[in-house]
Amino acid sequence: ENLFNESIRIFKSLETLYKKYTFSITAALNYIGDTRLFSGNNAEALRLYEKCIAMSEGRRNFMSMSLFCANAGHASFNMGNYDEAEIFFEKSLAYLNEVKGGWVHPIANSFKALLLAYEGNYEGALHNLKMADMYCERIRKKYWMGINNRVKAEIRAMMDKNENVKSRFRDYLVENAEYYADLAIMLFNNVGYSYGASLCKKFLT
Repeated sequence: ENLFNESIRIFKSLETLYKKYTFSITAALNYIGDTRLFSGNNAEALRLYEKCIAMSEGRRNFMSMSLFCANAGHASFNMGNYDEAEIFFEKSLAYLNEVKGGWVHPIANSFKALLLAYEGNYEGALHNLKMADMYCERIRKKYWMGINNRVKAEIRAMMDKNENVKSRFRDYLVENAEYYADLAIMLFNNVGYSYGASLCKKFLT
């Protein structure tokens, strides 16, 4: 991390002459934000992600903005700020819509599915979960797959308490909550996201 901080200092000095170095600065800040998120320091992670967003606005780098917003939404969600998280996830997906052909962001779509399930919009929740699933299967990134399974664990747990959730998801989430939680914990541990793994333990019986 010290190397990243030193890189940020150098790129900031260079940016006074060459604006192109903004991307390098935000990439380093996003990485440090990830390290804070992975250790459970969500407030600091959010501060760094928001800094990335502020530095990138107006530069038409839609893919990077989508990532920064998805990460900021993740940190907000972890802190229980669901309204703020939803705004970030909506922005993440909106930036992707600016890319020709459209894209899916597994972080944004996965958490969007869970937030919609909280709100009782089960059709929208299932749609977003399927979109996240499709992209996770294609890319096979462990971190994204961990988030996807963490969301599945919670929605599956909701099925045991809510008949409306159960009737909408029973044909899609066919395993129990513990199954999805175990997968999420394994995937999170593989990428060093110990805090995320700890959050999934509540779904284990």
